[in-house]
Amino acid sequence: MRLTVWICVPLVAACSYDIGAHPATCDVDAECSDGMSCYRGFCVEGGSDGDASVADCDDGIGRSACYDGPAGTEGRGMCRAGERFCVRGKVTECFDQVMPSTESCNGQDDDCNGEIDDIALQSCLVAIAERCFVQGTIVCRGSAPSCELMTSMPPESCNGNDDDCDGQTDEGTSGACFPEQAIGCSADESGGFHCLGVCAPGALSCAAESPGCSGAVTPTAEQCTASGASLDEDCDGAVDEACTCESGSSRPCYAGPSAAIGHGACREGAQTCSGDGWGSCVDQVLPTPETCTNQGSDDDCNEVVDDVAGVGSPCTDDTKVGACRDGILQCMPGSPAPVCVGRKPSREQCDALDQDCDGNPVNGFDLNSATTCGSCGVACSNTQVCCGGVCMENDSLETDAQHCGRCDKACGSNQYCCQGTCLNDPGAATSGAVAPEATSCNCATDCGSKACCGSRCVDLIKDPQNCGACGYECGAEHECMGGNCKLRPERGM
Repeated sequence: MRLTVWICVPLVAACSYDIGAHPATCDVDAECSDGMSCYRGFCVEGGSDGDASVADCDDGIGRSACYDGPAGTEGRGMCRAGERFCVRGKVTECFDQVMPSTESCNGQDDDCNGEIDDIALQSCLVAIAERCFVQGTIVCRGSAPSCELMTSMPPESCNGNDDDCDGQTDEGTSGACFPEQAIGCSADESGGFHCLGVCAPGALSCAAESPGCSGAVTPTAEQCTASGASLDEDCDGAVDEACTCESGSSRPCYAGPSAAIGHGACREGAQTCSGDGWGSCVDQVLPTPETCTNQGSDDDCNEVVDDVAGVGSPCTDDTKVGACRDGILQCMPGSPAPVCVGRKPSREQCDALDQDCDGNPVNGFDLNSATTCGSCGVACSNTQVCCGGVCMENDSLETDAQHCGRCDKACGSNQYCCQGTCLNDPGAATSGAVAPEATSCNCATDCGSKACCGSRCVDLIKDPQNCGACGYECGAEHECMGGNCKLRPERGM
């Protein structure tokens, strides 16, 4: 009785040695080359009962572990060791091993580097509302790569471009400002400015595509006031500090901008002259930045109530994801400074933006379908199939090493794709190389009732590597029975 306990182990990956020097599998002598016979399920030299001319190993049905993949990959991800057998003194190929293959979006660690679906990070361009393109990153979404934004839209800046892709240029860049090198006004925590004397902030503008601050009042030399309210022109917090006066006299004063007097909460005070000069200005009310905690008052005395600096400006809400990160600064109870309030979720659209803010920009849109292949609006023709987000001709599956026979099947290193089947290519040094002239891609003889898969006649009823169809492999724990992969019983010696 011929022993075939090891024959159902599928050949999954290529070996680095000459395949022709190692026994091939068989069922009958007719499947072997001239001068070869089928012995214990392998093609060997001589007759079925003869001896091998050169003994490379101890004969028998013994097996040994083998792995031809790169060091450090065995046992990681999809990679696993296989087995070799000794048949009439000849070592067989390494059966059932799985070596690294090209990473694809399939929920597996194909390249055996410890990371799942870590397709090579590539930059891509995301079209936003057909107005502009923004840099994105290719990531796996289900079984297809997707070009997505990794962060929220960038804020608008003074550069003449529509940075946030809303159809407007340099908008949202206005607000209070003060020249960086000048003294007299300093920014506070609420986003406004605290100023001394007549100094006042100006307005930010984007003239000539560069940020500018127009209308700011900066310090000048102190002027001694003969009549009317004295002012602090040099913005040091004191009024007419170096001016002479008559001891005991008094007069109105104001250490803020003269335009603020009598507006909002602002009012002038009074100062008295001592023998050393004018004293401090008392009982005056100076402009203060508007805050969210003093609603209903014109604290900065510009005749606009509650114009808190920054309110209404775009911002990024770091507590949210997706499009909900894009927010507006608003006054909220308990906070003196405006708080960024992100937008609410909306219905998901096919635009690589996470509109419903659930962390998945493309949920509900299959980017590996014939109508949305790789991105929205890209449809494959009737003669094409969508593989990995790319439209491919159906016929190309017969030879494409990345999609050999079906979209999610990539050939391993030192293999090529022939008739939808991954075949060993001993002369190839890189993954997916085209088979050399010495490597055939067809069956040399008529396969009769069997099928020609690659360059081998196989029985689709029981071949675990081509079970029911060429290239349909059973897993390591399954065997092919009646053209279907079924769980195999525990193997023994």
